[in-house]
Amino acid sequence: MKKRRLLAAILVCALCAVHAGCSDMIADQGGAAVVAGGGAGGNAGEIYTAEDLDAVRNNLSGSYFLMADIDLSGYTADGGWVPIGDDTTPFTGTLEGNGHTISGLTINRSTSDYQGLFGCIGSGGTVRNCGLAGGSVTGNNYVGFLAGRSSGTVSGCYATGDVSGAFNVGGLVGDNYSGTVSGSFTTGDVSGPYNVGGLVGDNFGTVSGSFATGDVIGSGNNVGGLLGRNIGTVSGSFTTGDVSGVNHVGGLVGDQSNGCSLTNCYAKGKVSGTQWVGGLLGGSYGTISNCYVLGTVTGSGDYIGGLIGRLSTGSANSSYYYQEPDNSIGSQETEAVMRDSATYVGWDFTTIWGIDPSINGGFPYLLNNMP
Repeated sequence: MKKRRLLAAILVCALCAVHAGCSDMIADQGGAAVVAGGGAGGNAGEIYTAEDLDAVRNNLSGSYFLMADIDLSGYTADGGWVPIGDDTTPFTGTLEGNGHTISGLTINRSTSDYQGLFGCIGSGGTVRNCGLAGGSVTGNNYVGFLAGRSSGTVSGCYATGDVSGAFNVGGLVGDNYSGTVSGSFTTGDVSGPYNVGGLVGDNFGTVSGSFATGDVIGSGNNVGGLLGRNIGTVSGSFTTGDVSGVNHVGGLVGDQSNGCSLTNCYAKGKVSGTQWVGGLLGGSYGTISNCYVLGTVTGSGDYIGGLIGRLSTGSANSSYYYQEPDNSIGSQETEAVMRDSATYVGWDFTTIWGIDPSINGGFPYLLNNMP
């Protein structure tokens, strides 16, 4: 009898333990157990399927890990994928991509704001090491392939699809609002009227070690190969795509505000617009240091320059270009001279820049952001 009572007690304890464990578990459609994101101090959520990723919206402060490549091509009805989080309830958790790819993301809502894989990443939210392959995103205001707006941290992410919208439109993030974007890139084309950039539409934070290779087509103002408008800091980044717009159009940044900075960057694509058009910056009230431009620049109005269309205030330090037009902002050099490291006064060719005839056409390249 004592043995039976002891065995029953053991079984009860075991069942209680299993029940407690199961309360924190969600079974995905493939049968794998996925731990629900528990936020700070909780368990990390393992994402194996599109359904698991879709369920992230049920706990916006959780911690998640991609455990496999995810295909979202099945989410096409009613405008496609519904963004995770919005401007009222943003994603504040962590998504670790583990180098996996999310493919087939499609969004087609031309009258809706905050469109992307995430509608809004809030302060404290983090998305890293995640690739977005193929697909397309169309929205109204605050549109980006990864996020419509981010006030958090985005690092080691990329997107290859096209993005279009109306205001604050970026290939990766529409509006980087006091957030950080680093070590990331885009290859798709980006289009829209205002604050349109190959990587970020409007930057009110920090962008570093990133690049964009797609074309940027703007039908309005503040259009740039990397950023449409910069109200923050940009460093160690480059672009290779062509850029077209109306006013404030630049190969890297369309418009830069007072007190902001652009350091150790370059732009290689063609730039065209009406006025305030430059190979690097359309217009600037801030500081530019250690940058160069290779692409041609054309404009039909006032303030057209090989480096910067108009430098209203601020400065352009040790920055170079060789294409016309020459408006005496920056240093115009010949193509041959720009392949010589001695040209670049004060540049760090030990830890920041490299120069080699077999790399980047013989022009300077960023050691930590190779072309």
